[in-house]
Amino acid sequence: MSDTPEASRRPGRPRLADDDAFDRDRALRVALGVFARDGFEGASVRQISREVGVSNTLLHHYFGSKQQLWEACIDHSFGAVSKQILPRLDKLLGPGDPVAKVHDMVKSYVMLSAQFPEGFQIITQEGARGGERLDYIVDRHIKGFLDVARVLIDAAAKQGLVRDVPWASLFFLVFNGGTALYALKELAAKVAAPGALDDVTFLELHASATADMIVAALQPSEPTPDPSKS
Repeated sequence: MSDTPEASRRPGRPRLADDDAFDRDRALRVALGVFARDGFEGASVRQISREVGVSNTLLHHYFGSKQQLWEACIDHSFGAVSKQILPRLDKLLGPGDPVAKVHDMVKSYVMLSAQFPEGFQIITQEGARGGERLDYIVDRHIKGFLDVARVLIDAAAKQGLVRDVPWASLFFLVFNGGTALYALKELAAKVAAPGALDDVTFLELHASATADMIVAALQPSEPTPDPSKS
């Protein structure tokens, strides 16, 4: 009996067959959805493992505690967006039209964010309450984008090509306004865009329209003509 694979397996260690069949990306996507739906406090590893279709032991083996699983979900979602957008933004730091760069930055961000709408549902929750989980998201996955975005905006502003507006206003219009269609997908389905998240053409139009409106709002105001000089 002691020579059988079952007997030699250490207690708590998943079977190798379970290891081979485990789909890490799918597990993270399902867990991300549970955290977005139920919040961190409301979500349980037991419920997540049930929806993933694996045992608690296997989920713990791969991700550890609930906090570690949550962090892995954030890295999987925001991290994937960051890995795609930061190289694009780095290219925008070179020569070129500063206003066109701002447009490209906004469009790219809004378009890429559609890949993980659950991440923006989570940051809405954590952004309202604050704390270590919000710090984790900001420090690891938002600051890098903000640093490059501010360079692009400041470069255009110094040349007088865009208005000098409060940074907080611009940030929330892009970061929350541009992604609200995804984060509030049930509301969008009822009042604005049913099935939008499944339509790549619509998502591209939404990203372009968001960038168009942001850039238009940033355009310097035309001086008011002086009637006495006409």
